[in-house]
Amino acid sequence: MIMQIKQDEKFSKLLSAFGVIILLVGVVILILGPSNDVLNRISNLCTGLGFGSICGGLGGLYGIRNLKKDPVKFKQIGVERKDERNKFIKYQAKAKSGEIINWLVIIIAYVCIAMNSPSWITFSLLVIFISKYVFEIILSNQYSKKF
Repeated sequence: MIMQIKQDEKFSKLLSAFGVIILLVGVVILILGPSNDVLNRISNLCTGLGFGSICGGLGGLYGIRNLKKDPVKFKQIGVERKDERNKFIKYQAKAKSGEIINWLVIIIAYVCIAMNSPSWITFSLLVIFISKYVFEIILSNQYSKKF
């Protein structure tokens, strides 16, 4: 459990550093770049991603700091992460959400067909739909050999 917290802390620090770098890139593009539509969009994107990454990283660090202060809660979370029932629930939720997203991709493909959008968009969505099942078959075979 301690290793997981250290990994989470490291990830949060990296996320914050990434956010600072991206934010600086956005600000530099905004200040030094010529004023055109593409550079303005890139600057806005970098600024938004930068602030979002900084906030996400700082929020993660704040949560880790609070966990380190409360050893009872820290131990309880460690037990919950290792509990088989919680793992099963988490895997079931991931599987169900994957199915829902997969069907949403198909619905979006039908909407694209109805709106006469370019065919590459529809084919891209169909490739995403089919690739989910290909990955599912590959991973099922891999896990059946492993376990």
